[in-house]
Amino acid sequence: MLRITVCFKIVHDLEYIQAEELIALRDGRLDLNLFKTIFGTYDEAALETALRLADGARAEGNEAELSALTVVQKNTKLDRRFAQDLFAVGFDTVTALYTDEDIDFQPGVSAQILSNYLAGESAERKQIIIMGKQTSPGESGMVPLLTAGLLQLPLTQNVRALHYSNDLHSGVYVVAEAEHPWLRVATLREKLAAKEKQMIEIDAGEVNSSFGALQFDQYIYEEKKRQCRMIEGKDLEEQVGKLWTEIKQSF
Repeated sequence: MLRITVCFKIVHDLEYIQAEELIALRDGRLDLNLFKTIFGTYDEAALETALRLADGARAEGNEAELSALTVVQKNTKLDRRFAQDLFAVGFDTVTALYTDEDIDFQPGVSAQILSNYLAGESAERKQIIIMGKQTSPGESGMVPLLTAGLLQLPLTQNVRALHYSNDLHSGVYVVAEAEHPWLRVATLREKLAAKEKQMIEIDAGEVNSSFGALQFDQYIYEEKKRQCRMIEGKDLEEQVGKLWTEIKQSF
């Protein structure tokens, strides 16, 4: 039995945040909960990498079990739709570990919670743990490293893809620039089949991280205004000529 566990995090989608919103966030006037939530970019790639690894194992007649694992702050309940999406594309279990601790800026806390849970898995089975290299807003990139250290498992970084073979060893695999960065989309039939599956929710309990803790103070954002001047001209050729003249004069 090939046991594959993917650790993921749900984050706020800030891709299209505006400068005015960043200023409001910095000044404490903007609630991040106003933004929609998504899978962390690298975590989404890790989830798809795991699915493809399982597909490869099953194609060769082997059994594979897929689990998704996340750490969630208690004041931000995990949206059920994420679990249902994972069930629909092929994950067997989805587990949320709830904590009172700050997990955005304390990578040691997340690593401790994950390793406490994963340490209970059977050592007799091959254990493949797949993680994205980092998530917002902390972007520390430390959680996979610390988790591997706590579990005393080999660490493989900058993974683009994983292909099944008998030589694939137990360890923590960190996905970066993946060959398949987006999670596959389930069919309607798959979604209906997964409709009744339930996410496992567990209280992570008290955490005593040995890595120290960073105390979040504030967001920092400095607005930078660019100086721009339009080049006049009756047509494109004249505008390009003026631009080229100014470039030559600047040297």
